[in-house]
Amino acid sequence: MSVDESVGEEIGGKMCPMKLIEELSYAGTDSIQLQQVVNQYLKDVTGAHVAFLMPLIPTSEEGLLQVVGGRALDKEIRFSVTSSDIENFSKSGFPFSVNNQHNDFSEMIEQIIGRDKNILFFGIKHPKVNSMSNEHQIALFVSL
Repeated sequence: MSVDESVGEEIGGKMCPMKLIEELSYAGTDSIQLQQVVNQYLKDVTGAHVAFLMPLIPTSEEGLLQVVGGRALDKEIRFSVTSSDIENFSKSGFPFSVNNQHNDFSEMIEQIIGRDKNILFFGIKHPKVNSMSNEHQIALFVSL
């Protein structure tokens, strides 16, 4: 296979960014399909058993979960998360254990993945929003 043919193919068993872009173009504007493609990419890149994103919405102090891995949930899950939590996520990451009593976020995580999983959370801040603003968009990347 030539270098040109390998562009967009998997590299070392993992989806490369060109393949991600191609897959995103096929998904169109369907948010569920877009989340499934991004989740698969994150899973491939990290080697996680399951990976997914949870957008956090500062204005309503809630998070939203519609897709776990490649599976669309029958019903989206909304959970409360305080603006101070969102601020902490964006500054220092998110030290979290399912055993924490953290409003309904703990219950939501336990409902989706159970208590016995090792979980790694990463805060992903939107790159185009001014970091001085309290209204920045952030998502949690969850890796199991």
